[in-house]
Amino acid sequence: MRTADNPTVIDLDRESDPERLRLAAKLLDAEVLRLQHKLKDASKLLAIIAARDADKLGDDADKHVQQRLKYLEIELAKRRSEALSGGSERRPRKKSPEDKPKKVSRKGNKRTSQSQLPTEEVATKLDSADLGCPCCGGQLKEWVGKQDASEVVDVMGTHYVLKLVKQSKYRCRCGHIETALGIPKLTPNGRYTVEFGVQVALAKFCDYLPLDRLQKMMERCGLHITSQTLWDQIYMIANLLSPAKDRLLKLLQGNDVVIADETRWPLLGARTKAGHRPSKNWCIWAIVGKEGVVYEIQSSRDNGAGAILLAGVHGVVLADGYGVYGSLAKTHPFTLAHDWTHVRRYFINAEDTDPEAATPFVEEIGKLFGLESEIDEVAKGKTDQEAGVHRAKVRASESKAIVTRIGEMAARIRTSKESPMGKALTYLKNRWKGLLVYLTNPSVPITSNAVERSLRGPVLGRKNSLGSRSERGIHAASVLYSLIESARLSGVEPGHYLRTALRAALGKETIPLPHEVAITMA
Repeated sequence: MRTADNPTVIDLDRESDPERLRLAAKLLDAEVLRLQHKLKDASKLLAIIAARDADKLGDDADKHVQQRLKYLEIELAKRRSEALSGGSERRPRKKSPEDKPKKVSRKGNKRTSQSQLPTEEVATKLDSADLGCPCCGGQLKEWVGKQDASEVVDVMGTHYVLKLVKQSKYRCRCGHIETALGIPKLTPNGRYTVEFGVQVALAKFCDYLPLDRLQKMMERCGLHITSQTLWDQIYMIANLLSPAKDRLLKLLQGNDVVIADETRWPLLGARTKAGHRPSKNWCIWAIVGKEGVVYEIQSSRDNGAGAILLAGVHGVVLADGYGVYGSLAKTHPFTLAHDWTHVRRYFINAEDTDPEAATPFVEEIGKLFGLESEIDEVAKGKTDQEAGVHRAKVRASESKAIVTRIGEMAARIRTSKESPMGKALTYLKNRWKGLLVYLTNPSVPITSNAVERSLRGPVLGRKNSLGSRSERGIHAASVLYSLIESARLSGVEPGHYLRTALRAALGKETIPLPHEVAITMA
């Protein structure tokens, strides 16, 4: 559910929080009531027009009011439908009479190759009690060299071990004493190993398990531990690896093109030193570049919060239509580009009320995406430089012609600004300059989907853990989400990266970034 006053999206089919569902119900009631009042006022106005002499106002005014009334009726019906079933921005596919139902394959799923798993041979034999032949009562003998072979995937189980570490001591007759190294731990006097801490961090920020749930899983395996102890391991890792996250942010800010986005991040249960509760409505900001992604969790969505992430950017920032990015572009030395995905979503929403006007825009924007897909296919066999030259050529000729056509179509349409079509046209016109940037810069993507995909992990973690409980938790989340998600983008197994980075941090060495580990592995 999304309203003009509350842009937060609530999935009514999946939401289980009673407070958020109650809020959704209140917002929907208020929205329906507002639309009913507008519909009532429009009906009165239409009645007045009908009663007057047609020469006084003219046919155009009457037609405009009737069109506005139609939009209000359709919008009211749409809001009522959303209140009952939720909504989706996916464009429904129109079926033609020629469409035939797809044949359902009955062959079953293909087996996935398990080449990375260790292989173990297991031979099964009959028990001595089963060696009697069921047909003649004779004795069964093993048929040497004849076997039925098959593959099964088994699990060995998770188990925790309490190791008693005895570090041998060595002495010299001069009086010098040496002690053998122990098992690596996050702190010298700690009880838990680095490997244990890595597993806790992966469970929390890679598999999105709340610590209370992880604690219960560990208890089933015989390990009795508190969620506070688990949190302590995470906080120590975050502090050790914090310099790597800061270095990665500076590296991304130096990219020629970055993609930015933001979403809410609740802060629960925290208090200031004076005992007051800070705002719960914090926000997680994301910036994606060639080397990975960095998240900053700030207390607001204003210019100051966005500037922390974009302060050192001098290239192009690709973002949606949120006003903070436009405001920052006026005071910071970066070029703002807008993506075409959000434009397309507005016109898809307008198709319900005005398909005749909105559908041509959706189809033309679809052609832009189709050209980008063709360019990507051609780029697979080229170097980065050759692919960039080809992309620039196609965009300058074919893409530019389509964009020009879209601008001409928008200039010809006259409609109410309050209608879905009017809102789509307003969004298009207000961000027109930023939408043209990608035509002249082959490094700029046409969509900001990369940053939206990068936010899926933190959003899933937010849903499972309901955000963070303290500002220390916010710090740990920003560090570990940044490094783990960057490892995924670089093709590095997150656990391998965390172990490598922690070895360097504990050894007082420079902590490698995820893409640097990927280069080393290659």
